[in-house]
Amino acid sequence: MKKLQLFDFKASQNNRSYHLIPRPIAKVHMKYYLSRLVLVLPIILLTISFQSSLAQVSEPAAPQTITDLVVVPGNGEVRLSWTAPFDNGAPITSYKVVTWKTGSDVITTYPNLGTSTSTTITELTNGVSYSFMIYAVNSVGTSAESNVATAKPVTSASTAPRPITDLITLSRDGNARLIWTAPFDNGTPITSYKVVMWKTGSDVITTYPNLGTSTATTIKELTNGVSYSFKVYAVNSAGTSADSNVAIAKPVASAPSTDVPNRINDLVVTRDNGKVNLSWSKPNSNGDPLTSYVVTYWQVGTDNFVKKTLAADATKAQITNLTNGISYVFKINAKNGIGTSPDSNFDSATPSKSTTASVPNQVRKVIATPSSGQVVLSWIEPSDNGAFISSYVVIVSELGTNVFTTYPNLPDSTQTIITGLTNGKTYQFTVSAVNSVGIGKASDPITATPNNRNPIMVSNLRATPGDESVILTWSVSASNLDKISGYRIRVYEGGSNSFVPYTVLGKTTSFTLDGLKNGVPYGFRVIVMADGLGPDSKLILATPSASVPFPTNTPSKITDLKAVVGDSKVTLSWTPPNNGGSAINQYHIIQSKANTNSFTTIFYSGSTKNMVISGLQNDITYNFKVQAKNSAGLGQESNTVSVIPKSSTPQPVLPEWIKITAQWWAEGKISNLEYTQSIEWLINQGIIRLE
Repeated sequence: MKKLQLFDFKASQNNRSYHLIPRPIAKVHMKYYLSRLVLVLPIILLTISFQSSLAQVSEPAAPQTITDLVVVPGNGEVRLSWTAPFDNGAPITSYKVVTWKTGSDVITTYPNLGTSTSTTITELTNGVSYSFMIYAVNSVGTSAESNVATAKPVTSASTAPRPITDLITLSRDGNARLIWTAPFDNGTPITSYKVVMWKTGSDVITTYPNLGTSTATTIKELTNGVSYSFKVYAVNSAGTSADSNVAIAKPVASAPSTDVPNRINDLVVTRDNGKVNLSWSKPNSNGDPLTSYVVTYWQVGTDNFVKKTLAADATKAQITNLTNGISYVFKINAKNGIGTSPDSNFDSATPSKSTTASVPNQVRKVIATPSSGQVVLSWIEPSDNGAFISSYVVIVSELGTNVFTTYPNLPDSTQTIITGLTNGKTYQFTVSAVNSVGIGKASDPITATPNNRNPIMVSNLRATPGDESVILTWSVSASNLDKISGYRIRVYEGGSNSFVPYTVLGKTTSFTLDGLKNGVPYGFRVIVMADGLGPDSKLILATPSASVPFPTNTPSKITDLKAVVGDSKVTLSWTPPNNGGSAINQYHIIQSKANTNSFTTIFYSGSTKNMVISGLQNDITYNFKVQAKNSAGLGQESNTVSVIPKSSTPQPVLPEWIKITAQWWAEGKISNLEYTQSIEWLINQGIIRLE
């Protein structure tokens, strides 16, 4: 039998579409062929669909959608980060960011951002909410839009303190003594500490907030023989630190009278060639023998802390492998079986080939910036040669005259302002450093002529180290920002007196310096360009490191906490806040009764943003607040809601005659029998129940 073939099957040039081309058929055979077509048509269609899908899979396509865009606000900027999506067969060549002021329809696009999975959008307005989306681009096309992420730049991008890691407890009679070391405050002073306590193994937490700035406290009214667990948190204006380590105490009536060692108050550090010598007196061990000492030291202006453990019988030590000409700061702590003493006094020294103290080195790199009636002087701190620099001396003379003015005892700062000068006259300046040995060699003279200009100076300069990079941020008053054409950034490497200049155009208040050396300390100054150069900012130091993560903030404050009361319960609901650059992993619900100081914290890790709190007492006022938590710590507490749970049991309705009967019986107008009949009626109606 001849095979039936009604159509030719032909693919298009790009294999993206297919065509059925009919063959000529005699009219007499049409009915026969149509009946056969009904049988084979489904097979033809399935074959076309299968072959088409194979062709499409083998062809590259635009990248998949980015779904995890995260934003972190900074000073006049927002940092964006994301995970590279699947490229669908064609490598991603760049990313594109679009941003708009939240609620506006004016969109700004930043195309061709390269292949890095993070970027910083600058020149934003602090206090204004911005929304962001990102797209991945390859040779085929552009991905669909990502999730929308929102952030509000802030003048001070400070964060909550770092967590406390050395909490210890001392068991006492009916109380527990808690001691810890103050953590790094991340740029904003610690305002208080907060302790949470629970009976070990229980999930009911008691919180002691607002404990001041002391690094020790006593928790009283505990039960002897019961084990208690403790954690402590540091608080600043940006939020609350992450959890400390957990420390356990079991109060006992016969608790020994021991404590951590006393503070060392007489640490002395003297310089040597490539090393320093330390000496101190043994502190009181407070009933428990000393086990060791720990010396901590770091280069001035950095937070690269190095620790060295010493034997318990030591009262002197030598720290080696230091760099001559670089100043270091030292502290020491004593340890016993109870814990670690408070920090000693701080002392510093600058290693040198010469071990005998001498006057400071010559001041170098003096810069004079004139303005109306004054000159701003700045310089690099010289080596103190074994004795602390206590002050500076500036000598000013009018050029071409023999008259000069000496400004002695200027503070130990590398910047000063000489006022009372005459515009249009040229002055000469020299600067000398002073220590206990004497006055060092004066700087090379520098001249400046005061004029009618009022130069602009940056403030709040900060440096955030990263991997081979440092992010600089600073502030300029709003009234001066429009006058600025750019900035000059001076970078000093590893204590060098020379600098590398960078020019930054525009009105930005941040800049990222790449290509730096990890582990090397750098100094930075920022100078405003506006009708000439302004005065140098203060010098700020930072040390790049491969281990420094990009900082994240604690979550934003929840501002719309709501509560719906029920019978012995309340239902709380809220809108998730900005996560600060790290996913929210928990909510803390703070419950307290009105007019009390203690409160209970309930931990909630659910995905829905509401929670039912049960087991409450009806007709009692409760207050509730919520905090969001991420890897950086707890965000600020939400608004407070106050509720009074009420019983859902309906109140019985008494007939008016019952009330009158009771009144008459009380007045002696009816007999006891008549009164008890009314009570029997209440029982029969179920209003009064007999158990």
